This record gives sequence, C-alpha cells and structure tokens, in this order.
Amino acid sequence: MPTRYIKRSTDLDGGQASRENANAIFVDSDDDQLKFTTGASGTTTVDVVTESQTQTLTNKTLTAPTITNASIQSVTPVDVTTATVSITAATHGGRTITLNRATGITATLPAATGSGVYFRFVVGTTFTGAAIIQVANATDVINGNATLYADSGDTVVGFTATASDDSIDLFNTDNTTGGLLGEIIELVDVASGKWHCNITANAGGTEVTPFANVVS
Repeated sequence: MPTRYIKRSTDLDGGQASRENANAIFVDSDDDQLKFTTGASGTTTVDVVTESQTQTLTNKTLTAPTITNASIQSVTPVDVTTATVSITAATHGGRTITLNRATGITATLPAATGSGVYFRFVVGTTFTGAAIIQVANATDVINGNATLYADSGDTVVGFTATASDDSIDLFNTDNTTGGLLGEIIELVDVASGKWHCNITANAGGTEVTPFANVVS
C-alpha cells in the first residue's frame, strides 16, 4: 500500500505547491500506523497513538470519563519526616501519608472546597512531641468522629468533633489524644469550608478528644 501524505508547513511562496522539507502527517505503509515527522529536517518520526495501543497519560485532566474494568496499580505512600508539611491534592490526594517524625509534625491541609479529595494519614512512629493536623484557614472546620482504644481494660472511648473544631491533636500529653504507632486518620473534603474525619487510634493515659480549635 502506498504511503499517503498530508503536508503541513508555513505559508507557501508564490507559485509553490508544497515544501520539500515540510513536516508530514502520514500513514506508514509498513505498519499502517498514523505518524508525523518532527524537527527542521522532518526525518524524526513519531507515532500517533491509536485506540488499540497502550498509552501513558501524564498531567492530563479527564472530565466525566467512562472507565470499564479498570486495573488500578498500587500507589506508593508519601513518607513525611519533616517538622512541617503542606498537604496538597496533587502530591497526597488518594494516597497514604505516613507520619514518621517522633519529635513532632505539623501537617496543614489545603482549603476545603468540596473537591472530594481524600487523604489517609498513618502514624508510622509514635509521637513523643507535639503533632497536629490542621486546616488551612480560620473558616474551615473538621467534622467527624474518633475511636480511641484505652490502654487498659479492653475498652473503647469515642469522641465527636464540635462545630468549631479545626484541628486534630496527635499527642497532647503522653499520647492521651492518640499519636501512637498505627493510628489512622482519614479526611475527605466534603464541602466548601468542611472536612470530614474518621480516626481510629490507640491512646495512652486518660483518653481525651483529639479534636481541637487551634487555627481560628
């Protein structure tokens, strides 16, 4: 089968039908693949991906896609070992964030807009100093519940955030609000100005609520 060209180039000179060095879009007769040439010489060939080919999308936004029988690959955790960290949807959204700095961490959430972004924090190292997850501004709040396992007696203590709470205390005094190895904190941006939270944790001493009003 012959190769059929669609020429593309800058404006032609008068009386000129085509440019010899114009980059071409064509169907390759060897493999029936749609291709185009690049560069000044027009000799570098790039395949145009067809619907039957496997492709990798990087930094692409999919709007209302229909996904059938998707194969989701594993997503590596984000390990935090710094004193402060700004949580973002791009870096941390949908991923597990391990908190691994015993002396303390301040993690600041992005502003809540109702995006639906989900963050999952796991305490990877028991805190021995102040640690907190807090909202980005004075108007955002955190709603939700915390289940703390008491350090003796096989009992469970539950706490609910108040309407004005905007932070999660991961240490308090002697880990009475949690902050022990294995704690899980799940946060979802559910509406403008509102985060929903679910906490499952072990705690030390006399357990108290991990929810606090710190930012506002």
